[in-house]
Amino acid sequence: MTTANSGPIEMVTDHRISVIQSLLDFYHAEVERRVPPRKACRYSSRVADSETTLCDSSILGGMWRNLQLGRTDFPPKRASKYTGSANNLIATLDLTFRNLPRPAEYHVHCSPSEEFARFESRTRGDDRYQKPLQPHHREQLAKNRKRCGLAST
Repeated sequence: MTTANSGPIEMVTDHRISVIQSLLDFYHAEVERRVPPRKACRYSSRVADSETTLCDSSILGGMWRNLQLGRTDFPPKRASKYTGSANNLIATLDLTFRNLPRPAEYHVHCSPSEEFARFESRTRGDDRYQKPLQPHHREQLAKNRKRCGLAST
């Protein structure tokens, strides 16, 4: 973890890892919610067990299929193992959660699609994503640009 005196590279790296880890946690939580004996189907108390199983299996299979269509590997559990950018991971997860199948029309709320859209919006609005550098980092970078002759005139 960086401190207030950390450099801009360390700060951006820590923020990147933090954002990516929260995205990976969302993905893996959605997968784990659907792996037996758990049930993510919102109608599990009102419909036959076979329909609940079909709902969860359809969504889980749809997530896998969408990853394959995007030619993407399964996301790792730890951010330190992910080599792409936060933007790439958001795009991958957006594709993963888009247009998931469901056994019946009323199972639309079982899909993580809408929840991911809200999560993505919150993530993109987060200061870790928007402004990873503190004002003193920007000042330090401006001084370095000037010292190196790269500052705009």
